[in-house]
Amino acid sequence: MTRKIGIDIGSLSVRTVLYGDGADITESPAVYSSVGGTVADIGSAAVRMNSGVPGAVTVLPFIPAGDELPDPDAAYTLFSGILRGYRRKKADIWLSLPADCGEEAERLFVETAQQAGARDVFSVSAGYAAALGSGVRGAGDSLTLHIGARCSSLIAFSKGQKIASSVTEFAGDAFDRAIGSYLLKKYRVTATPAELRRIKHEVGSLNPSDDSMKAKVMRAAFGLPKEIKLTENEISAAIEPVFDELADAVIALIRTLPCEPDRIILTGGGAEMTGIAPAMAPLVGIPVTVAEKPGLAVARGLISSMTSEE
Repeated sequence: MTRKIGIDIGSLSVRTVLYGDGADITESPAVYSSVGGTVADIGSAAVRMNSGVPGAVTVLPFIPAGDELPDPDAAYTLFSGILRGYRRKKADIWLSLPADCGEEAERLFVETAQQAGARDVFSVSAGYAAALGSGVRGAGDSLTLHIGARCSSLIAFSKGQKIASSVTEFAGDAFDRAIGSYLLKKYRVTATPAELRRIKHEVGSLNPSDDSMKAKVMRAAFGLPKEIKLTENEISAAIEPVFDELADAVIALIRTLPCEPDRIILTGGGAEMTGIAPAMAPLVGIPVTVAEKPGLAVARGLISSMTSEE
């Protein structure tokens, strides 16, 4: 049997799965450490390395922001480490990348995986893989909204066939930026990207209640630490404009379809925000549900793709 490995490289994490081995999905941070311009380590080891030698180590994402291309040495270290870890030299790789990654970056990842020892590399878009992983590619008409960190992907299916797709910038990072702007304007404080994500997941509800949390922030003027109390109601108001833009992107795609979808299913880390499905349903006029373990939908879709090639 052909050896197969699924690799989902996202903005925040890398998820891998070995086909035929119980389909266990492993996850690590999507970063590498650099010392003097040389790749030193990847994933959790890179994060620990930075903690141990602050200032001497730079931790960078595998997928840079904007038009900057990925570091080929970092990509090679990632792929060779995965192949070596699974003891699967010359395995076939099913690779998923964010929809806005770009053709040149995708080609770099594919070629580097082959240089690291992969036999064949099959690229599957994150949105399409998420649709497969959520099970919507079946009978009837459906739409998948995959809310990643950098972008959100929309894919419409009719009778099991993809009929339309689009990509929008309104995604996890946009929600984080909205929260950051609110904190700066209201409290004159800033927060780390990790703290912004924690705020989003703990009190970033689209069906707000009186729940609250304490957030660790920094005074904008002096850079001194401070702890503030945030409520679901205020963070909901901060992220509502981004959510409205995301809903508008869904409506815009639906209007191009020959028939209205029977349902919309949400995947990706952004789908884990409290109340997002019931908040979106009345705006789009279609039932909206969240996939089971939405953050793992892409990895499950890679498993489905590998299975279909048997």
